[in-house]
Amino acid sequence: MGPPPDTPIPATTPEILLYYTYVDKIVQGLLFSAFALLVWDHALTFHREVEYVWKGRWTVIKVLFLFTRYATLVVVGGNAWILTGTVRGLTNT
Repeated sequence: MGPPPDTPIPATTPEILLYYTYVDKIVQGLLFSAFALLVWDHALTFHREVEYVWKGRWTVIKVLFLFTRYATLVVVGGNAWILTGTVRGLTNT
């Protein structure tokens, strides 16, 4: 829920816009770094995952492990994709 419709929009100065642009670039860099580290971790440990996890019997722990491992990759990758600005149709209105 936003402010009432009659609330004046605060004045934006070039310094404020420049600051938010700077912060946005830092957040993008951190998110892409996190995604790169996740992909690197998956690439390095996939063979062990196949050997020790996929070949074992299905348990609750196995399901939770696989869910957290791959859900994190999907969420961080999706956020990185959204921040690139190539996703259309996502608005706050």
